[in-house]
Amino acid sequence: HAPLESSPRPQPQRHSGDSGSPGNGPKDHHHQGHHHEHGGGGHGHGQHRTRRRARHRAMSEDAGAMNGPLRWECRVKRPNKLNGQQSTLEVFVDRMVVLWKQQITGMPRSAELSARNTLGAELITRDSPHWIRIHTLTTPSPPAPDTGAAEHEVYEAHGFASNEDAVRCQQALQRMADTVRPFTGPGTMLFIVNPVSGHKQGRELFAKVRPLFVDCAKIPVDVLETRCAGHAAQMVKGLDFDRVRAIVCVSGDGTVCEVLNALMELPNREDVLQKVVLGTIPAGSECALAKMVGYVSPLSAAYVILKGHRVRPIDVLHIHQAGR
Repeated sequence: HAPLESSPRPQPQRHSGDSGSPGNGPKDHHHQGHHHEHGGGGHGHGQHRTRRRARHRAMSEDAGAMNGPLRWECRVKRPNKLNGQQSTLEVFVDRMVVLWKQQITGMPRSAELSARNTLGAELITRDSPHWIRIHTLTTPSPPAPDTGAAEHEVYEAHGFASNEDAVRCQQALQRMADTVRPFTGPGTMLFIVNPVSGHKQGRELFAKVRPLFVDCAKIPVDVLETRCAGHAAQMVKGLDFDRVRAIVCVSGDGTVCEVLNALMELPNREDVLQKVVLGTIPAGSECALAKMVGYVSPLSAAYVILKGHRVRPIDVLHIHQAGR
């Protein structure tokens, strides 16, 4: 079976130039957008050369839009700051960079945020002019299953030259965030929530992480809640696995084992196990699987599933005893 496991090298959220945090600022970025066409020479080809040059320019501009940076002048309010500051917001294919000047000294400062920490960008249109709310999830620190902690942080960008600029910036940010997702294409992530696992906090813990999946990352989700022992297995055996791409247990180890046993008992288990992955948001008292493949903290476990994971097989021991 293939669980969602913590990546061995998660890309950290990097801030450079802030007080008390060393850094070298964003790296130099080189634009690449050249497209070479083979064209004929000779007489009578001037018009064709003009068309080729026009196509070259269009291809280069599209490639530049893909590789970035795309830049907007706006006011950016960073996490834990009271007010926004006039900034340049640059969006690359895999990260965003905020550039500003320190108010007192005028020294340039920057903050860089990777796609591995960006959940999504929300366009707020109820106000005019429009503004953007950027949801992020920090890389768990320290990188230890029992103590690693992640935080949901929000950037705000407003004061664009026009509402159209705000829309284009939000779209670019969302494209950047979507380069790191649990899965692409159709399908849903199924959450199986056990409300009585561990200290009976399954519902409470899921309510804490659900907005990260639904509102921030825009992941299509279904939610099922267990009512008694064996209920999780019943639900798994009745699933449409052409639709379900991942199963996340918000529970302790008991429900995880129940789900896994149900998957192993499916008549088409080989096909199902090839396309459905298993993850966990720990809500039990011990959470052994979470300690093996991720983190115990719910936000850190959510980071593993949303951004910091890699999918890999794990061994399953199948025991037969006395005809069982």
